[in-house]
Amino acid sequence: MVDLTVKHRALIGMIGMDAGVTSALQSHPDIVELIQRPAELMRLDGTPGAEINATIALAGIATAASSPVLQHHDQAELREHLLAAGRRVLGLRTRRS
Repeated sequence: MVDLTVKHRALIGMIGMDAGVTSALQSHPDIVELIQRPAELMRLDGTPGAEINATIALAGIATAASSPVLQHHDQAELREHLLAAGRRVLGLRTRRS
């Protein structure tokens, strides 16, 4: 998820800001399912807290990756920080190097 978001950060920004694109994507059930699948996989224990945390992680990653404020950071640096933030929000342990 983070890798795709960082790689396509300009596209993510456009999709999120353009109501026409959002509406067009939502009219295709297969695309809606594809967009919802990461959130479903991230709901670790099925509780409301897990669902809320998954939504926060996904929205936060997409928003940060596409933010014009962060465009001066290279992809590797952005990826590292987004992964760490996502793991914190989801309550996952940090990966060992």
